[in-house]
Amino acid sequence: MNTKILIVATGLVLLLSGCSDEETHKYTEVTAFNFIQGPEKSVVVSFGENPQNHYSFAIKKKYIKTGTELFSESKNNTNFAVFADINEETLMRAANSPTSARVKVISVDTQDQKAVFEVEATLLNLDAGELKKLERVEVIFRGDDFLLLI
Repeated sequence: MNTKILIVATGLVLLLSGCSDEETHKYTEVTAFNFIQGPEKSVVVSFGENPQNHYSFAIKKKYIKTGTELFSESKNNTNFAVFADINEETLMRAANSPTSARVKVISVDTQDQKAVFEVEATLLNLDAGELKKLERVEVIFRGDDFLLLI
C-alpha cells in the first residue's frame, strides 16, 4: 500500500510515502552535532518510530539554503550523509554497492522560522548485504528545531 501519513511532533512535520496506515513515526530529533568531518558545522536530523527505528541525515549548515540539492551515488559526496537504524539493522551508503542518497533544501524562511527538506535514499543493510529504499520524505522544521539548522 502506498499511502501518505502527515505527522506533527515537536515542531517537526514529516510526510512519509510508502507507509501503511498502522505505522507511527513518533520519534524526531534535531542535533547540532558535527557528524561530517571538516571545519564547517553540521546538524543531524532523525525521524522515525523511535530511537531504535529511525532514519537520519547529516548536512553541513552552509548548505542549508533554498535550492541546494546534494546527491551521492555509492559514497562519492562527503558533504552530507543519510543513514538509518531500522529493526536492529544498520543502513548506510557504501562505496562498493549501488547505494544513493539525495537531500534537497526546498525552502528556508528565517522570518517564519521554517525550513523544508526532501530526503530519499537507497541504503545498504550492513548485516544482510541487502539494499533498502527510503521513499521520498518531506521534513519541515519550525521554531527551536529551525534555530538549530541556521
